[in-house]
Amino acid sequence: MLLDRNSTVYKSWKARGLPTTFLVGKSGKLKGVWIGAIENVNSDEVKGKIETLLRQ
Repeated sequence: MLLDRNSTVYKSWKARGLPTTFLVGKSGKLKGVWIGAIENVNSDEVKGKIETLLRQ
């Protein structure tokens, strides 16, 4: 989790809303983006992306 107090990452990654959630893999590559609140953090989409990254 990154707390971006000065909006440095927000600006450099061109986030379009708050909150914005970026899912970043071990290599530093962006693997998923959610703009706004994640409505259902337990959804198959969210869980699937996280579980895939954890297996890498």
